[in-house]
Amino acid sequence: MTSRERWLAVLAGEKPDRIPTDIWATPETHRKLQRALGCRDEREVWKKLHIDAAVGVQPPRKVSSHPDDAKADIWGIRYRSVAYADGAGVYRECENHPLAHVRNAAEVHAFRWPRPEDCDFAAIPCLLDALPRDHVVFCGGYEPFLLYCYLRGMEQAMVDLVEN
Repeated sequence: MTSRERWLAVLAGEKPDRIPTDIWATPETHRKLQRALGCRDEREVWKKLHIDAAVGVQPPRKVSSHPDDAKADIWGIRYRSVAYADGAGVYRECENHPLAHVRNAAEVHAFRWPRPEDCDFAAIPCLLDALPRDHVVFCGGYEPFLLYCYLRGMEQAMVDLVEN
């Protein structure tokens, strides 16, 4: 089975030839794997490790920041890069919580939310044409509670769960 056939079998409730696998790692980890395995690129790493990686496609954004904060992403969240203690890489950490002080629905509705028209969905077919045909494709990646925690702050998000 190809990686795509394997994933589609699982999603259809059928039994694949083996459990499909994926890998999500930081760029520096991917580079270390590539070097250690003597691979030219990430796809060669997948092949060598029998990884059925899902390949992603995203509609290009027409805007890259929040209308009220040019340093923030489309959700109004700013990030900072933090170096690992050993200096081997960096990760991004949320540094503000734009809805931290919101106390009622009117304040939530007053927030300037991302809009679908801020993305170029018409570009998706061309982007799909450029992807490998033997892997399953995903579009988007969304963790609603993580986003909620970024918008409200982790502590406030937990308080919200208890109070509401």
